[in-house]
Amino acid sequence: MTHFNVTRLRPRGRPSGEKARYRIKKKPYYSLQWERNLHVLKAERRVDGVFPLLCTDHTLGPREVLKAWKYQPRLEKRFEQFKHVHRAAPLLLKKIERVEANMFIFFVALMVQALLEREIPKGLSRQKKGPLKLYPEDRDALHPTTSQILKTFAGISSYAIEADRLRVEEYRDDLKPVQREVMALLDIDEERFWGGRTPENNQR
Repeated sequence: MTHFNVTRLRPRGRPSGEKARYRIKKKPYYSLQWERNLHVLKAERRVDGVFPLLCTDHTLGPREVLKAWKYQPRLEKRFEQFKHVHRAAPLLLKKIERVEANMFIFFVALMVQALLEREIPKGLSRQKKGPLKLYPEDRDALHPTTSQILKTFAGISSYAIEADRLRVEEYRDDLKPVQREVMALLDIDEERFWGGRTPENNQR
């Protein structure tokens, strides 16, 4: 910080003399100065490229801890799906039990989503098949997401005729080959896909 003195005649307009009075006003002006902390830079060079990983599981070795840490981006992806796909939002509930129950439903949904996205690639690898054609223009889907898998079945409908609370007739849309392929990879037969209903034994 630097000070500059400004001298003014007091009062103004009168000539200076032996009895003249002056007012001195100081105005501070600030400037920045910096320099490198050589001791800190030298210490940082010693740990450049090295970072610690803290783990509460003492049964894991260094290699296992590193593998668990590299799994973190997938975990962050689940949080992104939790917020944007499932649209989880703050809840204005009085009882913590209700909040926990709602969060448990979201947890189950994320678990089912993870299982779907795991079973499709595993089934393709086990059967030595190429990627599914789930995208428009029959483009390959190497690692299809749950939303894309479910979107494959969008628009599929069934129609039922009931009499005296009994289902006497049912009509179903024809499934496409890619839909049947997805069902086969998930070990879901067509009857289970339609809810396990048959016209003979369906009673509401």
